[in-house]
Amino acid sequence: MGEQSVEYRALRFGEIQTMKEQDLIIFANHVSTTCRQMLNKLARPNITEDMLNTLDTTTQQLDDAIDEQKKMISTREAKTFEREEKANAIYVQIAEICEVGKKIWEEKNEAYYNDYVIYGSKEAIEEDEEMEAEKSIQQ
Repeated sequence: MGEQSVEYRALRFGEIQTMKEQDLIIFANHVSTTCRQMLNKLARPNITEDMLNTLDTTTQQLDDAIDEQKKMISTREAKTFEREEKANAIYVQIAEICEVGKKIWEEKNEAYYNDYVIYGSKEAIEEDEEMEAEKSIQQ
C-alpha cells in the first residue's frame, strides 16, 4: 500500500500540514472512519483497532480543549465587561465625593478646591499662594 494506492489517497494525508485545529478534528474523524472500513487491509502495516481507539480519544480531547478555550474566551469577555461596569461605578462615586469636596472648599481655599477637581485646573497655583492658603485655614 503505497502513496499511489486508493487506500492512501482516501486518507488525504497531504492536507494535514496546513490544517487548523478544528479541521484537524474533522480530518482525524475521517481517518478513523476510513481506516475502520479498511481494517483488514491495514492490519499488515500494523494499524489496529486499539490505535484507532486512541486516535478517537485524542481527537475528542482536542475537541474538548477547543471548546474549553472558547468558553474561557467568552468568560474573559464577560469579566472584562463586569470590570468596566465596576470601574464606572467607582468613578461615579469618586465624582460625587469630589463634588462635595469642591462645594466645601469653593471660594475658601483654591488649593484644596483643586484637589477635588478630577480633570485638573487650567490655571496652575503657585506654591507660595498654596502655602498662604493653608496658613489662613489653620488660623
